[in-house]
Amino acid sequence: MARSPLDGYVQLAARYGDTIKFPYSPGHDFYLLSRPEHAEHVLATNQDNYVKAFTYRPLRALVGDGLLTSEGDRWRRHRRLIQPVFSRRQVTAFGPAMTDAMPTSRSAADGGPASARLSPSWSPCWCCPPSPSATGWS
Repeated sequence: MARSPLDGYVQLAARYGDTIKFPYSPGHDFYLLSRPEHAEHVLATNQDNYVKAFTYRPLRALVGDGLLTSEGDRWRRHRRLIQPVFSRRQVTAFGPAMTDAMPTSRSAADGGPASARLSPSWSPCWCCPPSPSATGWS
């Protein structure tokens, strides 16, 4: 899974279902959610019920208290400022460039699930799993 996290997540979801709970310490769990409606529930509809993972605290010292690392009212202010960038029109405009930048690692023709692999320059982004309210995009 370390070499290709996305492929690993796809395999876990295929084996265990749409929602998988991973206990990683007493009282703390990591969840893998595979359905878009689950992401909408956590990131948009009920985002106040979720907090960022403890792994985001050290990141705040590196990148500041912005959208990625803040919570509560501060996070809402940051989200309102950035929201226009993620309108349907804007996403449609930069979608093809994003797709071109992520070649597929396996295709349905190989018998495997279609997925994407990030270039090695993006590998630091996989150092910790995203928390439920990391972006809050709706």
